[in-house]
Amino acid sequence: MSKIKFICYGALPLLLLTLPLVPLRNKITRESERPKRIAVLSEQTRSPEFKQAISVWVNKKDVRPKLIHAWPGKAVVTIENVAQMDVTIHVERLSTGRVQPVDAVTFSASSARKSREITLAVGEYQLYEASQPDTKVRLVVEPRGATAIH
Repeated sequence: MSKIKFICYGALPLLLLTLPLVPLRNKITRESERPKRIAVLSEQTRSPEFKQAISVWVNKKDVRPKLIHAWPGKAVVTIENVAQMDVTIHVERLSTGRVQPVDAVTFSASSARKSREITLAVGEYQLYEASQPDTKVRLVVEPRGATAIH
């Protein structure tokens, strides 16, 4: 029996030394596969699309700002309801003397803010609150690189 104990106790340190190497071998294998995974993921992922941020504030007697400059493309229009009243904002495109409705955003007095995504083309737009149709915000959309003198 002492011969078996001798063999078992002699093999035990060898076993204890090799056990920590098994996870290390798996880690080395995973590390070698990692660059392939990253390469595949980088081909699949794209950078997020740029969206301009446009903010409009509605007071009880006014809508601000009066003039906004923007580029063509997608824009997120955020409307801040400072007046704490029911608000309906109309967005219209001005095109050769006629008005084309683009969007309308309605929210209650309890809502302080709403955002809406719209796609802008080169040209002029107007935004106004339904109860104040004479108070308009002018939105000028110009191509990138265009210099405007207003």
